[in-house]
Amino acid sequence: MTGEGAADEEKLLEAGRRCLGEGDAAAAISNFNAVLKLSPSSAAARLGLYRAFMARGDAGETQFYVLAMEAARRSGSGGTLDPEAADRLITAGFKAGRLDELAREFKARAEKDPDAGPLLKKIYTLSLLAADRPARAAGYRPGPLVRGFFDYLLLPVSCAVIVISLAIPRARPAFNLGLFLLASYAVYRAALLLLRRYR
Repeated sequence: MTGEGAADEEKLLEAGRRCLGEGDAAAAISNFNAVLKLSPSSAAARLGLYRAFMARGDAGETQFYVLAMEAARRSGSGGTLDPEAADRLITAGFKAGRLDELAREFKARAEKDPDAGPLLKKIYTLSLLAADRPARAAGYRPGPLVRGFFDYLLLPVSCAVIVISLAIPRARPAFNLGLFLLASYAVYRAALLLLRRYR
């Protein structure tokens, strides 16, 4: 690249960073794309593009998280990702709701590259965190008889049996019965949560 081209590239990079700092992610994307037209391998432009896409995603345009994933993928050289680029890819994948796609990708990578193993574990951990999101309201709802039995009969009875068995020494053998009833209620609530999430 000539000295003039390098100067143009640096001006565009600086303009992209300034726009991003001012909250104008769309203009930043335009500047970083212009740099990539001049220098397709510019790591600084790819990083800036990733940050601009993430800013658009954080502003509510979630489709930009997928573009951020692609920018992070392309920041590697020769098909390999450095740890920082891999972290960026995983973060964007988490926000895009595409951890299952990344898990498959990194599982294939781990067969050839042992350094991908810890990243795969990180993806699995984030998958568990993503699974803890609240259940959708439109999911399964138990009927009134089922809800009445578990919520208004089983739970109060199990709590009363436990309290009585602790308060009255002669009723101590009933403690295990109270625990069993409480555990049954906990299983019901867990099943209900799963049904609401996956139905």
